[in-house]
Amino acid sequence: PPPPPPPPPMFKAASTRAEIITSAIGRTTYINSSLNFLNKTTQIINLPGTKTPSPVTIWRNENGQPVKISVASSEAEVAANEYFFSNGKLFFAEESKIKYPIAADKILFAINEDQKNNEVQSADFEAVTFRILNTVNAALTSTKVEVKE
Repeated sequence: PPPPPPPPPMFKAASTRAEIITSAIGRTTYINSSLNFLNKTTQIINLPGTKTPSPVTIWRNENGQPVKISVASSEAEVAANEYFFSNGKLFFAEESKIKYPIAADKILFAINEDQKNNEVQSADFEAVTFRILNTVNAALTSTKVEVKE
């Protein structure tokens, strides 16, 4: 099948909350529909703050830039954490069903699975941002042997 149509334009930090949500959801949907056209590697690595190694899958474009990272949980009932990139820059993270639009390595706000404002306070964003960036950095710089698929 042909690749999906191009994604909506990337949001800007100054965009409205509704524009950011629409753009981010549109772009992540586009990325998820394009995974078959990307280079995929899976590795098992120890991530910061975890006790057991986690399966990490990275999809990259033809230029080697990350497009999506998925970190599987060791618990079957827990959804994978997902991180999305545009032009190699992290723009969206989803952890524990909470979505975080990101611009310039800073969380803009948090939304729950119903796309409503989440109770995560902006004071917590620094700690969440630190954890997300550490996870992404560990996934992208791991020296573990990769399994190409």
